[in-house]
Amino acid sequence: MSDLGRITTNNLLWIYSLRRLPISSLSIDSKKFLVLDALMPGVHDIRARIGTFNNPWGATVPAWYAPPALTFIQDKLCDILDARAIELINTAKKQNKNLVINWSGGTDSTTVLVSFLKNVSKEDQHLITVCCNTTSVIEYLEFYLNYILPNNAIQIKTSNTLVVSTDYLDNNILIHGDPADCLFGPSTGMYTYFSTNGQHLEPWRKHSTKMIELMDQSLVKQGLDAPQTGAWWFDIMTRTLEESGQSDYISTVADWWWWTYFNFKWPFSCQRLLFLGLAFADCRGLPEHYQQSYAENTFFNTAKFQQWSFSNLKQLVGPNVFKTHKAEAKQYIYNFTKDSNIKNKIKKASQHPLSRKYKTSILGYDKDYVPVYNSPNTLLLIQTLLQRWKEQR
Repeated sequence: MSDLGRITTNNLLWIYSLRRLPISSLSIDSKKFLVLDALMPGVHDIRARIGTFNNPWGATVPAWYAPPALTFIQDKLCDILDARAIELINTAKKQNKNLVINWSGGTDSTTVLVSFLKNVSKEDQHLITVCCNTTSVIEYLEFYLNYILPNNAIQIKTSNTLVVSTDYLDNNILIHGDPADCLFGPSTGMYTYFSTNGQHLEPWRKHSTKMIELMDQSLVKQGLDAPQTGAWWFDIMTRTLEESGQSDYISTVADWWWWTYFNFKWPFSCQRLLFLGLAFADCRGLPEHYQQSYAENTFFNTAKFQQWSFSNLKQLVGPNVFKTHKAEAKQYIYNFTKDSNIKNKIKKASQHPLSRKYKTSILGYDKDYVPVYNSPNTLLLIQTLLQRWKEQR
């Protein structure tokens, strides 16, 4: 691996492997960059969809994850969900493929599964496979017992058997609940201090000092030595928001965290299932047309969903955020199941259906999804990039 360009990864080389590098030799900005996953849990690939931000690898956002025009629409969430399920079952039938729905038991993936059970005829439900694990079942046992297990039309498979390859993608469309955590309102844990104090609906500019302080404290609590990362990241966020032309509308503390996900976490979140599956596939790389097809069939990766979220940003988060979080998604599930418990369901850190400990020497994948393996030469090349990287101002 002699070409530094190979490190233009879609799955940014796993951060915990990178931390084994001699951190003292890296540039100041690189040290901050490497701890960003601690501020944005669940993402290892940081790229801006809107605004200027370069990363050490020069990696850009693929066209199929580009954001739509941020315009206001009147469409209702329930109608968008219904239409998307119908669209995808028709795609599956046209392409002679099955739909593999990865169900974690959480609100997001349950919303997706409900949309298919509600809108796909019994005659066509044989095309649906629900992929889950023990954690999924425990997360929402009532739904599993009442709507998955008794349904003789659909197939049920354990997620431990799912290994993604080009052959698998030729025959299946992978469906999952990411990145609904952005669409249905920013994760409440990101701004608990402010919501507890009734300040999460106040301007983020007013609370910039405290927001920066809390980000730095979070890193210290996690044992990470990266002074002033909070201010550095806050400045990047502010710049991209201003460049978007939406800094007056995306104005509250809660909005700020919505923007973090919408602008920086979206592509990786969409691809998380693909990465977890590919990590165990005997695969020499995923051709571009597979990447694009996967993105186009990612349930929530549509202009309508993103514009709905943008349009309803001020309604997604109320004064009592712990009661209103994902309220519309929960209402959609309730309308199908009449299970009143769903309305009181508290967000948990649901385990992804494919979550498991990595037992591989793969650090990540390059832009063509060719595995990048852990080796002294690979780490040396990465270190070289990180020694000289400086985030653009």
